[in-house]
Amino acid sequence: MKVIGTCYLTLSNDFVLEWEMTFYVPSFSRNLISRLVPFGYSIKFSETFSLFYIFDCVGNCVLSNGFIALVYKTMLLIV
Repeated sequence: MKVIGTCYLTLSNDFVLEWEMTFYVPSFSRNLISRLVPFGYSIKFSETFSLFYIFDCVGNCVLSNGFIALVYKTMLLIV
């Protein structure tokens, strides 16, 4: 673990996903989407993968090495 802070992830459609009290662990990059489920987020599977917040599509996902990965523009971690 490197730091604890707030992570702002700007998704491909400019939606900003904010994670408070985020642990930054460079070697751990999987299973982050499952952390969003308790906060009203879900993944819709069709021809593509989409991230929804309640009923609104807020981001796109791709299949990468057998994992669903969020497509994002920038990530900012404030400690």
